Order: sequence, then C-alpha cells, then structure tokens
Amino acid sequence: MYTGKHVHLRPLQPAFIMASTGEAVTYRELDARTNRLAHLFRKCGLKRLDHYAIFMENNNRYLEACGAGERSGLYFTCVNSYLTSPELAYILTNSQSRILITSEAKLDIAREAIQSCPGIDLCIVVDGQSEGERIVGLEAATRLLPSTPVVDESVGTAMLYSSGTTGRPKGILRPLPEQPPVQNLPVFDFLHDLWKCREGMVYLSPAPLYHSAPQAGVNLTIRAGGTVIIMESFDPERYLQLVQQWGITHTQLVPTMFSRMLKLPAEVRGGYDVSSLEIAVHGAVISGGVNIYPQECENLLITHPKVADAAVFGVPNVDLGEEVKAVVQPMPGVEPSAELAEELIVFCIGSLSRQKVPRSIDFEAELPRLPTGKLYKRLLRDRYWGNKTSRIV
Repeated sequence: MYTGKHVHLRPLQPAFIMASTGEAVTYRELDARTNRLAHLFRKCGLKRLDHYAIFMENNNRYLEACGAGERSGLYFTCVNSYLTSPELAYILTNSQSRILITSEAKLDIAREAIQSCPGIDLCIVVDGQSEGERIVGLEAATRLLPSTPVVDESVGTAMLYSSGTTGRPKGILRPLPEQPPVQNLPVFDFLHDLWKCREGMVYLSPAPLYHSAPQAGVNLTIRAGGTVIIMESFDPERYLQLVQQWGITHTQLVPTMFSRMLKLPAEVRGGYDVSSLEIAVHGAVISGGVNIYPQECENLLITHPKVADAAVFGVPNVDLGEEVKAVVQPMPGVEPSAELAEELIVFCIGSLSRQKVPRSIDFEAELPRLPTGKLYKRLLRDRYWGNKTSRIV
C-alpha cells in the first residue's frame, strides 16, 4: 500500500473508499498516515526485518497499518480476525511480532492474547484510547510524529499465515531484498501484468483484508494510482450495486461469492450495470495438505440448484478406513430429506469418478465458512473423527 509518486501526481484522489459509509481517504492523507506510523515503529525500536501483526476487521485504518510496514522494511502479519485469543497469541509468538495493531471491536481478544505474549511491546488501538504504556490509541501515539518518510525507508512485505483449518497455522516468510519501497517486489511485478493493472483502475475488494488475495489486489491498485473500494463484509447484491455505483474495473472473488451471486433471482442479477468490469480474478479455498478430490466434489455440488453450500471430507469406515462424506446447506425453502441426499449423490455420479462421490450426505442449516470463503471444515470433520486424523481433508 505504498503511495509512492501518486501522492504528488494525485494528492486529492481517493486512495480508498469504505463501501458502507462512503468515507474517502486521499493519497495525501494515506501517505501522511503511513509515514507517521512508520515513525512510531522506529521510535519503538523496530528496524528492518522486524515483525509486527495486525488483528482487526476491515476498517478505515487497515491500509495504513500495512502501508507503514511496507515503507519501513518490516514484515507484517495480517491475522485472521475471527481467531480466539489463544490462537492469536500463538501467531504473535510464532511470528516474533513486537507490536500488535488492533481495533476496539477486537480489543478484548487482543488484550487477553498479549497477556501471554511477553514479546509484544506495544498494542496500538486504531480507533480507541490509551490504557497505559502497553496499550495506546493510534491518534494519540502518532499525532506529533512527522508526516514525512523515515530517513531509512526500505520495502517491507506481508508475512501471511495459513488459516489453520487442518492444524496449526503456518507462516510464509518470503525473502525481503534491501531496496527502496518505490521498487516493487518481483511477485507484485508479475501480478501487475497478470491482472492487467493500470492507472485509473477502480478495484472492489469484497473479502477480509487479512487474506492474501485482497492484500495483493489492494497493494497493486494503490501502487498503480487507482482507487480501492473496501467492503466491510460480502453481500452478493450489495457487491453488484457497488460495481455499478463506482464503475468497478477490477476485482477478486472466491468460488462461493460467484455462486451466491449466480443464485440471486435473475431480475436482481440483471438489474445492475456491471459493464465497467475488465478483470475478475478468481482466487481459491486449495493449499498444502488439502486433497483435490473433496474440492472437486464441493465445486460440483454448489452448482446444484438446491444446494447453497457444501463441504466434503473423509469420515471413519470400518472396512475402508474412511469414506467420503458430504455436508450440504440446502437453498432457502428446500427441505433436507433422504430423497434429496440420493438426488445429490446421483448428480455427483454423473460427473465424477466413483471414488470421488460421497457415500452419504448430511444436512446443516449453515456451514462454517470464513469470510474469505474458506470452509472451516475442521469443525464439521471433528464431529465424526473426534481426536482421530482423516486423510481426506
């Protein structure tokens, strides 16, 4: 989220706009905010290659929390905002973070987590007041600091973690060359060309900003001199409204978002002008340890008109060790039944090889999904396995 030359070329253009409120933050203001926070990092003793963490919902201070690290040579970990305090404490300790940035909405969890994290020197609350030396409000802590860059600017980057749905979250530490922030990292140069980013682009970000794909999309947009529209949470019709309202040119979605929009009534889907869209990046729910067979079956099941959502995983089987199980969330107005389960199994047989087809289907009113679209499948699977381990995850 480095403002770079654009703070001079387009100081009054919105760098980002919050979807729910319409609040706009210009390149000039975002630049000043990231500089003041970078100075606070240096004041606290953070130097190049040190770590800090961000734990909060999508809000109007998230981008500066990332941007300050990107221009001061730091690694920043954007933590899943739905974690519990022990889960947060694990990541803070594992990443060797020295500062935690959070919000009032997440402060109770953050406050509890840092009690077991002696490595956290400071907790910054972006929209709150100071509570002593260790927990401080962002405005109070940065108000008197310079709005100009730190003298030793260098490029920083995110250190992202896996979601931890199949075990402990794992950090991904990419090498960080010593270079000025105006010089982009190679991965972003590659994505800039792949996603056809350009000046004047308007990027709609519908997913949580702690996730890797929104991180990339927002970063590329700011560096290209575009404007980001940030949704606080995803709603399919609201998404279409925003495309029309802001003339969205670029966006990134996960499969369930596409599915939810496609299942809107035809008159709703067709009621919005989405002709401004140039690029829609499809990013997904597959990573190390996730078997492709369940994913393939899930992707098929959600295309069925009676299915709102689906999870597929292995459950114990006396003869086979384990068998494929599907848990389905029916569409509104569709009643779960043995007949529906059989209909869905037959539907899968028509497109998948037999070993990929669920042997049985259960139904739930709603599946546990993270806002990124990733299934929190462990919560479902543990009902069948307890403390045992499945190979089909």
